[in-house]
Amino acid sequence: FPSILFKKNSPIVSLILAGNGMKEIPDGSMKGDNAYMLEALDLSYNYLKKLSDDFYAVRLPYLTGLDLSYNSLSEFPYAPLSISSLQRFIIRHQRDANGNRCLKEWPEGVSRCPSLAILCLGSNDIRKVNDVISPYISYLEIADNPNITIDVSSVCDYIAAGYYMLFYDKTQDIRGCSILDLED
Repeated sequence: FPSILFKKNSPIVSLILAGNGMKEIPDGSMKGDNAYMLEALDLSYNYLKKLSDDFYAVRLPYLTGLDLSYNSLSEFPYAPLSISSLQRFIIRHQRDANGNRCLKEWPEGVSRCPSLAILCLGSNDIRKVNDVISPYISYLEIADNPNITIDVSSVCDYIAAGYYMLFYDKTQDIRGCSILDLED
């Protein structure tokens, strides 16, 4: 992780670090007088198993978008949900070193992130979802989670009205919304 960018106080607003083979982001890597200016961060296509302690509202208060797709996260990284400006959180396709799907947990309480509008969790192995789905997250992608069981009754009227985009597979166990095109 190029922590030198933050230590030299570079005023970075958008940073793309996709496909760099990163295995970790050491704690304190995002310290610097201007680190707070970061708004968008793409860490996709790396080998990250966890996030550092830098991903909290105190350090990155204006972060609006975070892409962690194609990494090796087996636990949902909750720290970014503390960032009130976060609008897009993408955490698709998490695989371990053997290529097995390793992210299996739904982010309980994800709707408490006040600005979150886009949540992409596709191509993981998320199982039973006990959370109430929030209509404030207006774009939810859960496709290619073959073992998911989810109740979307809380957003069905929004889906019907075209205010909520749900991306799913017809074969998934999605309950509570008869207007969805699902296989019986």
